[in-house]
Amino acid sequence: MRKPVKISEGGPNWEHGIFDWMYEEEIFGRQSKAIWWSQSGDKIVYLSREKRNEKFVTLISYSNQENYPRVLELPYPKTHEKHLPTYVIKMWDKKLRTLKQMDVQLRDSTAFHYIYGVRWVKLKEKEQLVAVWANRLQNHISVTICDYDTAMCTLVFEYKYDTDKWAEPSDFSSILSDGDAIYMLFPKTQSDGNSYQQIAKLLVQMENEDDFEWAKLSYLSAGNFDVSKLEALDKATDTIYFTAAAPSPGNRHLFATSTISEKSDSWTCVSCLFKNCTYQTNLIEASFKRIITHCEGPAHSHYYLSNLKHNKLENVDRFLYSHDVMLEKQLRNTRLPTIINETVTLQNGFETRVQILLSSPSHQNLRSTSRTLPVLLKVYAGPTSQIVTDEFSIGFEEYIVSDRNYAVVKIDGRGSNSRGWKYRSAIYKVLGTVEIEDQIETLQILTKKYPVLDKKRLTIFGWSYGGFAAARAAEMAPPGFFKCAIAVAPVANFLYYDATYTERYMGNAEKAAYDSGDIITNVTNFKNTRLLLVHGLYDDNVQFQHSALLIEALQVAGIQFDLMVYPNQDHGILRRNHLYRKMVDFLDKCAQQ
Repeated sequence: MRKPVKISEGGPNWEHGIFDWMYEEEIFGRQSKAIWWSQSGDKIVYLSREKRNEKFVTLISYSNQENYPRVLELPYPKTHEKHLPTYVIKMWDKKLRTLKQMDVQLRDSTAFHYIYGVRWVKLKEKEQLVAVWANRLQNHISVTICDYDTAMCTLVFEYKYDTDKWAEPSDFSSILSDGDAIYMLFPKTQSDGNSYQQIAKLLVQMENEDDFEWAKLSYLSAGNFDVSKLEALDKATDTIYFTAAAPSPGNRHLFATSTISEKSDSWTCVSCLFKNCTYQTNLIEASFKRIITHCEGPAHSHYYLSNLKHNKLENVDRFLYSHDVMLEKQLRNTRLPTIINETVTLQNGFETRVQILLSSPSHQNLRSTSRTLPVLLKVYAGPTSQIVTDEFSIGFEEYIVSDRNYAVVKIDGRGSNSRGWKYRSAIYKVLGTVEIEDQIETLQILTKKYPVLDKKRLTIFGWSYGGFAAARAAEMAPPGFFKCAIAVAPVANFLYYDATYTERYMGNAEKAAYDSGDIITNVTNFKNTRLLLVHGLYDDNVQFQHSALLIEALQVAGIQFDLMVYPNQDHGILRRNHLYRKMVDFLDKCAQQ
């Protein structure tokens, strides 16, 4: 057995090959390893950072086996913090057993930059590393190509977003390449006047295999919708496959288009033939001969295996995994809600997408005046979020509808995803304002339209950003509009949240913009809306500090409220049985009062 080989360098203050909390949570999608092997296995790239100038939050856990609490100090740079974690790229050659640190050639190499995306590609038959960088405000992207021989990351392209737009890390998580081009997602204005996330083709110019020139940008047309992910590139047919929120914003389908720009108007939906399968993920075989389609909604989970020929699916076979078979059997005796989808036009001309969940016997009587139902507005409303989709789910909302005969309402308004930048941009620098207004106005319109929705028994529930939104909605609505509100792990003010997330959506906004959208400045409405506040005491994401400040504000104002804390529980609160029973009891009492 061969001995392990140490390939990292640096003192005790250096970390190699792993992300800190902020990068793992906010940029690389909870991926903890900062290590990437090349496809050939000849080289490995990893990120390193020196731990210095760190600011910490304190997390406390408790045990009946220890006399004293355990204290964890977690590096957590908050909004406007001067020092953020800085990574360097190191590349190791397995054959040469040599490590090199890349010299990154950015336009302003002295300024702070995030590493936003990393992907090995093949250009001119040579393995190269694409590293994508973002400035601190995440509205200026720099694309570099890193070469082991020169130990340099050469700047080949820059993209500066419009004043009301920003970069999302997910747009650079699925970079693809062919012989002389790389593909990623950038905004593009389409024929309807709206801007959507579209497939950008960066044609890389090379003097020789180590000398890169400025890349030329063109777009592959994909219709008036948002492309959410690049899936695969078939070089033999010059075809790129991608997932998009189309034909409806609540859908997820597999599409194909040509990588040859002049042919790119011929995009087609590959997976639209399946019934009851409008929300899906697809796995394409490396030979591009077969596809596995995972149908995730509106029907329960099931799969199709299909042959792929000329961007059409043939010889389709439906199958279930063992856990899907069990689920199918259980659902035969389960009363599931009826889901009603509709669009509501607001006074300002924007449209909200709405889902109403009703117990099956109730759905035919939406306009009935003889019977009313208590209403729970399930809210999230965070930037680029989407709660109204065709995805199948069974959770707390489905239970409260089927067992407690509530009507549950979900709303996507301004700031939400999958309807272009017209809706995304509206929330920029004004978190806690327009997205909340849309929730309130839409619910007002729905209660007028459908008498079965009891306007005297309106409640609201949200978690994380949704907890913040639930509290803000209770504060911004007319007094007593919401009878009760449940806020789980809410953000009190985004000045206390992490810098990466907050500055992406708030830019360089002044303190006044933060204070005007917080939940602790004016709590007067909670005299008329009963609040259940829930938080895990070991929450590393939204620390208990946020709820502590809200608790203090409520106490100073002389307002009574309900509080449930969960020791040793983080942001996800795994004691769901206890939490859901608490929420059901709270809502039942609220509906009966």
